[in-house]
Amino acid sequence: MKNKLKAYIDKIRPYINSRNVTFAIAGIAAGLLLAFVIFSFKSSQESSNYAVLYTNLSPQDAGAILEKLQQWNVPYKVAGEGSIILVPRDIVYQIRLKLAAEHLPGGKTVGFEIFDNRVASEYIIENCSRGECPIPWEEKIAALDN
Repeated sequence: MKNKLKAYIDKIRPYINSRNVTFAIAGIAAGLLLAFVIFSFKSSQESSNYAVLYTNLSPQDAGAILEKLQQWNVPYKVAGEGSIILVPRDIVYQIRLKLAAEHLPGGKTVGFEIFDNRVASEYIIENCSRGECPIPWEEKIAALDN
């Protein structure tokens, strides 16, 4: 077996040593490298075309939102163990509005509706103006940055 392999290598060695084959092998290697670079660039571009739709979702809200996205044939990605949903960057605001019309997400998150209660909104505005904001905005903003 060893002799057959050595004989085969000795038989093809002149072809490998010729310049034409060397250039062909180098050309194939360069082509494969170029294909890899293009593929890597394309895949990184594809992932950067997605933006966060919602974060910190409960499993119930995430499931309801994903169901709507599937109904509307909207491409999406799920991250953060299911608590983060990403959609194409150019339609993220349209989808948020459509989901809001469907009353989604329906979780217990506090949003602008807190200002519907006049007493609560006056309390928040008054305390925030004194630097004693009852809602930890800095922590929430820092969490979004991470």
